Amino acid sequence: MALGAFTRDVAHIMASIVPVLMFATPIFYRLDQIAAMSGSVALWLRLNIVGDYIEMLRGLALDGTVPNVFGYLALVAVSYAVFLGGYQFFMRYKSVIVDVI
Repeated sequence: MALGAFTRDVAHIMASIVPVLMFATPIFYRLDQIAAMSGSVALWLRLNIVGDYIEMLRGLALDGTVPNVFGYLALVAVSYAVFLGGYQFFMRYKSVIVDVI
């Protein structure tokens, strides 16, 4: 939202970026299938937090495996930290965003 308030072209850029990000998230493939890819590409795809949530849900729904509790709690902690960072950024620039809009 903050980026869209300062630059009006973000909506046009997002129309191009969202399909790329969809393929960068393991929606159409499993994370274990990227092991055959080059190391740097596999590392960047593995760093996507959403991919871990999708893999946990896929394992639960399709394979019947319960997610690792510690891995899940670590994902929740990282997600909460990202949320807090975004919230602090928004609260810091809230008045500027309102003025721009």
